[in-house]
Amino acid sequence: MRLHDPLEYWARRRPELRVATGPDGVSYGEASAVTSAWAVRFGELGLRPGDRLALASANHPDAVLTLLAASKAGLVTVPLNPRLRAEDYAGFLRDSDARAVVGSPSRAEALEEAAEGLDLPLLLIGGERPGWQALRGWPRDTEAALPVAAEPIALQSYTSGTTGRPKAALLTHDGFVPVSVRWSQAGMRFEPGEVFYLPLPIMLMAGIMMVQHALWCGAAVELDEFSPERALAAVRRPGVAGATFVPTMIHMMLEAAPDTPPSDAGLRWILYGGAPVSPSLVGRTRDAFGAKLFQSYGCTEASAMTLLTPEDHDRALGGAEHLLGSVGRAALDCEIALLDAEDRPVAVGEIGEICSRGTHVFQGYAGDPDRTAQALRAGWYRTGDLGSVDADGYLYLHGRKDHMITSGGINVHPEEIERVIGEIPGIAQVAVVGVPDERWGRRIVAAVVATPGSTVGEQLVVDRCRATLAAYKVPREVVFLDALPLNATGKILKHVVREQLAATAVAAP
Repeated sequence: MRLHDPLEYWARRRPELRVATGPDGVSYGEASAVTSAWAVRFGELGLRPGDRLALASANHPDAVLTLLAASKAGLVTVPLNPRLRAEDYAGFLRDSDARAVVGSPSRAEALEEAAEGLDLPLLLIGGERPGWQALRGWPRDTEAALPVAAEPIALQSYTSGTTGRPKAALLTHDGFVPVSVRWSQAGMRFEPGEVFYLPLPIMLMAGIMMVQHALWCGAAVELDEFSPERALAAVRRPGVAGATFVPTMIHMMLEAAPDTPPSDAGLRWILYGGAPVSPSLVGRTRDAFGAKLFQSYGCTEASAMTLLTPEDHDRALGGAEHLLGSVGRAALDCEIALLDAEDRPVAVGEIGEICSRGTHVFQGYAGDPDRTAQALRAGWYRTGDLGSVDADGYLYLHGRKDHMITSGGINVHPEEIERVIGEIPGIAQVAVVGVPDERWGRRIVAAVVATPGSTVGEQLVVDRCRATLAAYKVPREVVFLDALPLNATGKILKHVVREQLAATAVAAP
């Protein structure tokens, strides 16, 4: 299977169906012709199967067409986050050895700066710009044959780099197939012609996975830049059958229209991820949208490993609230194991490293055999995430293995402390790290960002932790900051926090 195969399937059977909505959207039949022409043009520019094509785009239908055209040409797409800086792009272009750059107008200036001196073709989607070739301007009536592309790698996708230098994960075409099967089997299906609403950046792996799933079903994708008002309007439009959000987005939508009556427009399901939710939020979401809820856990290297199903959400609202603290159980055709430092399975309830195997797992890190060998051992992919499972097989996350703090010879999981501090009114963000300490080995320090106007202080944070946590887990220092360092996807860079605090922290009593 290749990324463009579902496009060709529906172009033959239902060419009138839409691939994407909006003024720049096209039908499956049109998209088939456009992507074939673009694939041929890529070859005329000198790109050959296996070459890397960098793509940095806002949410625009032509980003989908570029992915599919690259697949037809046998190119490996390098999706780049649209929020990155020029210097970030420059590093990725060089590291990936990209042979051409595709970008949307909002990213063009940064990409121009990044590509300076590299002599790369600059290809624009969603507009026009001097010095760039507009893909929409390429002719469609070419008679040239498509290349015979046997390249198994579909994407070279860079990890978010929350613990250090981003890694270039190699993802196969075949790896996308089981994800769509899992979601369809669980109930996240589309009928041909229905619409999937996507306000997450399409350049992130979650966005690409969801778009690919919609194409398998013959659905249309509505790509959007998130705002609560637009999202509310979208999920209430007839024909929109599914949507995906992070919990923060759902909060914002409910706050923007707290008294909106339930809609019967047809939204059947919402997929969320990235953070746990409360029973209150689950109830409010179902009341407002009338949709079934799914949660999934995955990462760049191994997508959609688990599912928390609508039935699980029903059980949670019926009294089993602990299920909302989990990310569900292993999905179809996905093996998960929790292993200790000696690669032995841990007991039920104990914490181990989350490992997975199956066709969804990546092939390795480009040009990095050492880190590939560390991540892929004995047939398992080591995620670096810590977790535990209960007797029913539900998986609970306990943070990153590299975030664990060993203080006084005892392992402390900072996410447990962060949950307690994060529930204090007036706390906007928190990151708990361990800094070097002569006595303890690592001293637990909480870096906190307060909401504007908040009067919360260090003593309140310490008192709340003492009332909730074991004594050895209570931070020995609380540092208030104006902001925490974030990466381009909004995740806290704990290794940066740790380095900053290690350089400035004072000796704690």
